[in-house]
Amino acid sequence: MTIALIPVEGQPSAAADQPVDLAVVGEILADIVTATAAGQRYLMGKTISFLERELASVSRVLTERRRAVFGRWLVELSRQAARIVPDVRAFNRRAQLLTDFVAAARVVQQRSVRVGPRPAARS
Repeated sequence: MTIALIPVEGQPSAAADQPVDLAVVGEILADIVTATAAGQRYLMGKTISFLERELASVSRVLTERRRAVFGRWLVELSRQAARIVPDVRAFNRRAQLLTDFVAAARVVQQRSVRVGPRPAARS
């Protein structure tokens, strides 16, 4: 499984601007279970980075309350990843929920971009 995107010398890297394929996050979450302790922490950190970037990219379609909740969830994920013996199942459940919300927010965002504003009601 390849996770890191390495830019070719002389070419600009657009990796940070492109949305992460959410299937990659799912693969990472599956790999966390069988990884060593050090591998788990690395993969958890990678997952948190992906989710932070993806949540930022869809934040305009999220309510302020949702952004606050998801921010707290990211803090919880970070705390879990920092534990000496992280609870992998708890991490995976929360990370999968966030991934699902990002996927749903992407659909809403794509529809709002494609459709645009609603026409004004006729009087």
